[in-house]
Amino acid sequence: MSLDWIKEANSDEVNFKELLSFEDYMDYFNKNAEHQLRPSFEYITDMLNHFGKDDEAGYKFFEAKHDDAPAVFGQKSVQDAITQNLVNFQE
Repeated sequence: MSLDWIKEANSDEVNFKELLSFEDYMDYFNKNAEHQLRPSFEYITDMLNHFGKDDEAGYKFFEAKHDDAPAVFGQKSVQDAITQNLVNFQE
C-alpha cells in the first residue's frame, strides 16, 4: 500500500490549522475525497505498517504500552492471520 497521498495532502493548498465552515470543508472534501477517507481495511493496514515490525517480524503495534490495554507478546500466527485477512479483503 502506498502512502503517497499523505505527502500530497501535506502539500495541499488548504491549511488544516484554520477552521473551515461546513460548506468550505464539503467543497474541499468533494475535490479531495481520497485524502479525507479510506476503507477500514486500508486504515488498519496503514496503522500496522506505521508502527512497523520487530526483529521477529511481529507487528510493534501489538506491543505498544497503554494503560487500558496491556501489550500482547507472541501470537505471531494470529498477527499473520489478521494481516492476511486484510490483504484478502482488499483483493
